[in-house]
Amino acid sequence: MSHTDTPGDSPGVVPVLRAYVEGSRRFDIDSLDEPAFKIALDAGVGSILAHVTSERRARSARHNEVHAADLTMQMMTGVILDTLADIIAAARRDGLEVTLLKGCAAALRYYHQPHHRTMGDVDLLVAEAQREPLERRLRELGFVQPGDPREALVRDHHHSLPFRHVTTGLWLEVHTRPYPPHSPLARRPGFSFEAVTERAETVAVGAKSARVMNHERQLVYTATRWAEMINAERGVFPLLDAALLLRARDGRLDWDDVCRIADDPWAAGALVLMLTYLNRCGLARIPRAILSRLATRDAMTNAVVRRLLHRLVTAYVMEGRPPGIVMTPSNRRIVWSTLVGARSPWRKLLALPVSVLFPPGYDGRFDTARFVRRVRSLTRKMLP
Repeated sequence: MSHTDTPGDSPGVVPVLRAYVEGSRRFDIDSLDEPAFKIALDAGVGSILAHVTSERRARSARHNEVHAADLTMQMMTGVILDTLADIIAAARRDGLEVTLLKGCAAALRYYHQPHHRTMGDVDLLVAEAQREPLERRLRELGFVQPGDPREALVRDHHHSLPFRHVTTGLWLEVHTRPYPPHSPLARRPGFSFEAVTERAETVAVGAKSARVMNHERQLVYTATRWAEMINAERGVFPLLDAALLLRARDGRLDWDDVCRIADDPWAAGALVLMLTYLNRCGLARIPRAILSRLATRDAMTNAVVRRLLHRLVTAYVMEGRPPGIVMTPSNRRIVWSTLVGARSPWRKLLALPVSVLFPPGYDGRFDTARFVRRVRSLTRKMLP
């Protein structure tokens, strides 16, 4: 398929992502309607749009906005990588091993240029015994921790209070566990610090190098962290990370190892959820035998659950649809968290109306007065 034209059935920014994955540089920027173009810029896809249109002869007024976004990302990413190289050098002098997580690892390994991958912050994973020595080095390099590091929320989390650089404003988190406590995988031995760093590989950060997960582990980690919540603002990037990983490792990914790593009902479900969405959007082609193999271990989703979750991703991530009267940001989170919960698919579908009417996590969840207020509020929003 040529990417000088946009397929009419491709939602929102999907045609841009597909062009990037396939290496096109002649994408027609004017084939995007105005909402899709705005979504691309708002979602941080401006640099990607600049890349896929770079060999297009016909220029558009939109190129000025895209060029500005690209230059901004180049400068920001340059600061991030320079700072990261300093951190790695300081850590190495102290004998500390740092593993890059999430966007930073993906940007350096799978994107045509690191600045094409928007990074809200930098996530570093270290052994618990190395956290305090690394944090001392961070303070020496100009990082501070706004707030009280002793807060209970931080103590119960999988990383310490975030750091912010006093000059550049760069945010950084030091993780000692790969998954947060609320994750179904937080206490699974196969997803511990030791497990995710086994057979770690290295990636260049300027003249330095840092550890990253191997490709098979990176794919599973990307899918399982993505599935934890729906991110309408930056949810494009984990999907693109996985699509680019699959493209880069085409024919060389060890699917047996992927299935071994994802030998957990919830992890397998998260992986099936992401891979089937990538298939559906044409961002990747997953062997049917692999999807069938993973599906036999998937206790989290079925066809109905996947379809509902895929619709949420399409509407609120790819198309940037604004919140609705009923599907508010809060209700959207409730629907997502209910449907990705570690329970059987049909039990979750039956529990969905109850979760929306009686949101979990609140004191007095089933209080009658509270229920009446919620129904009244929803009714007022729905009536003219």
